[in-house]
Amino acid sequence: YLETQVIGTGQRFRAEPRNSDGKIDQEAKKIIEEAWNDFCKPQNCEVTGRYSFQDLERLTLRSRKRDGEFLVRIDINSRYKYGFKLQILESDLLDFELNTSNKGNRNRIRMGVELDSLDRAVAYWVYSQNPNSVQMRPGRHKHERIPANKILHGYKTTRMGQIRGITEFAPSMRDLKMLDGYDEAEVTAARLGACTMWQIMPPPGTEFSGDLPDQGGNVMFSAEPAMVHNA
Repeated sequence: YLETQVIGTGQRFRAEPRNSDGKIDQEAKKIIEEAWNDFCKPQNCEVTGRYSFQDLERLTLRSRKRDGEFLVRIDINSRYKYGFKLQILESDLLDFELNTSNKGNRNRIRMGVELDSLDRAVAYWVYSQNPNSVQMRPGRHKHERIPANKILHGYKTTRMGQIRGITEFAPSMRDLKMLDGYDEAEVTAARLGACTMWQIMPPPGTEFSGDLPDQGGNVMFSAEPAMVHNA
């Protein structure tokens, strides 16, 4: 919904180059706008060639809302048609546990962001691979230092000195987790009630003992349609 309301069909670029008499240069306007539309194509604006500029807008907005921030790397290369392309980075790549000093200078690193003496971001320390990948082994994470002028870091600042974003879902995450468990319990109870046709009351000493005990020793059984339950 947010993507639809904010991004819509994507940003439109309207150039207004003017001649010396103040009138719009229509020929220059056409050249500039056609070049912009060409840059917005996946093969020209994004390093993998999979995302258009509109896709990047939607992804960064979604990341900003979900993760609290977004990271976009500016990859400058003369081989590219327009001299640079964009690359969206998962915010997980920015090591929030990296809190130390840069031995090469007097800067300090806070949550993966290298700051100078005035708390200006001068570089970002990102993992070479996603730390949540199953292929990444503990203790083998390697960092890459990317200068700040090649990173677009967007987030909502809520206090002075803030250098990382906070998801807007944070205040409700615990309640959502509890609600998820409640929904699962309700669906399970409804399914059990819908599957059980009737119950058989056995003689004493032959009571129902369950199908599969769990790790805690609790009696469990599965439910299927048209099931007769030995109570």
